[in-house]
Amino acid sequence: MPQGHPMPLPSRSHQSCIVSFAVAGRPMFPAR
Repeated sequence: MPQGHPMPLPSRSHQSCIVSFAVAGRPMFPAR
């Protein structure tokens, strides 16, 4: 997990975060 993260998130949220970063370039997927 990057040091820039505001707070540690659960594994479920962590996976969602990774997905959000992966599709960050796609406007179809809003960052949650």
